Amino acid sequence: MDQVHILEQSLALYPIRLREAQSSLEAARAQRQRAATQLERCTVRTPFTGRIAAKSVELGQFLSPGTPAVTLADDSLLEIFVPLDSDDVRRWLIFDKNPSASDVTWFQGVRQVPCVVRWVEDPQGHTWKGFLHRAVSFDRTSRTLTVAVRVSGSGATPKGASGMPLADGMFCAVEIPGRMLHQVVRLPQWAVTYDNQVYLAVNDRLKTVSVQVARLQGEEAFIAQGIHQGDWVIVTRLVNPLENMFLDTTPFFPQPPKETTP
Repeated sequence: MDQVHILEQSLALYPIRLREAQSSLEAARAQRQRAATQLERCTVRTPFTGRIAAKSVELGQFLSPGTPAVTLADDSLLEIFVPLDSDDVRRWLIFDKNPSASDVTWFQGVRQVPCVVRWVEDPQGHTWKGFLHRAVSFDRTSRTLTVAVRVSGSGATPKGASGMPLADGMFCAVEIPGRMLHQVVRLPQWAVTYDNQVYLAVNDRLKTVSVQVARLQGEEAFIAQGIHQGDWVIVTRLVNPLENMFLDTTPFFPQPPKETTP
């Protein structure tokens, strides 16, 4: 009778063991599928053709999900971040007059003007063409607006073998065209005193006039008011000048400069 009870219990437990075996089989199949998916994810392909800028792993090292492995760079489009003084942005940066339909209060409508990028180690020999793309961020501490200037990969690569390509890490100067200045006089910056005065030669006598400086750029000063057509401006440095003193003047006619915008 005991054997009969044992057989009856085995028959009663058989469906339960069968379901357990099926559950184990399904779990094994799920683990197999997960392992295949993880193996497939071990091969990572980028959506662009680039280069390895930095690596964070070594040969034989095991990685867990979320661990950075490499940093890839897409050199087909380069961006240069340029900080601009907020006053220069207000006075010179060009914005489109048509307002944007977006409700976002940001520096929208920045005109994408063509720019010139110069390598500071060879500013005359290495230049590349780009364009102003957008405003990136505003720093309230330094009151500067950072803008992004883009250069395409084809534009960053010189045609000949003598030039160097524009590459990540180069120190560059960027020329961004702004609003056009009209009816201004360009002088050497040393010809304008610290209190915005200019020395003129009137009938071979020294005359001091106050001027309005529209912009200082490099070693040049752009005068908006105070100098009229036909005035003789003294560009030689004077030591202890006296008003109405007699002058021995020599005309100086420099070559006309190329048209530039600030």
